[in-house]
Amino acid sequence: MYTTKVFLSISDIDAADWDAASTDNSLARSHAYLRAVEEASINDAAYFYPVVLQNGKPIAHCCVYTISTDFRQMLPRPLQSIVSYLRRFWPRLFVVRVTECCSPLVADHSISTPDDVSRAELIALLAQTIEDLAKEQNSPLVVIRDFLESDRPAFDVLCSRGFNVVSNMPLARIKVRWESYEKYLQSMRSRYRKDVKRRLKRAERT
Repeated sequence: MYTTKVFLSISDIDAADWDAASTDNSLARSHAYLRAVEEASINDAAYFYPVVLQNGKPIAHCCVYTISTDFRQMLPRPLQSIVSYLRRFWPRLFVVRVTECCSPLVADHSISTPDDVSRAELIALLAQTIEDLAKEQNSPLVVIRDFLESDRPAFDVLCSRGFNVVSNMPLARIKVRWESYEKYLQSMRSRYRKDVKRRLKRAERT
């Protein structure tokens, strides 16, 4: 028999209980990491920690936060100027309160579930809690990220709840124009190149 509870701070949860239920030894899902992020007070983020309990002990959990996201930056430049002008009258135009379920500041999902039970069932329970939170926070957009293709068998249960699968930054490309690390260093300004070499030598000595 499962019950769910939402904690408003990671500090309200016993660190040993939380970490015992964390999976894959992921640093980004650890109690210490999430406490550090929460205490950093990023923008206007508000944090929530849905936990699935069995016999009073956490067996699954995730990190959820709501944050204001400015979608103006995704518009073509001429439209950005128009939105900037209109914000004189409607300050929050194209600013949306988004509910995100993920490990903050890293590319990793925050959902921890044990391997010896139905992960899909626990993920569905957490998803329902996340949706309820989004409604309470007046947040119309819910995002659950970032999971790998190998996680799909368990996470596909989200599709039956109305979620859509979207690739994360599918067009992101980094073009490396240097043929070697030495040529990369030579392309730098002299003082930057010296600074890099000095820091590397310092790192080797430690």
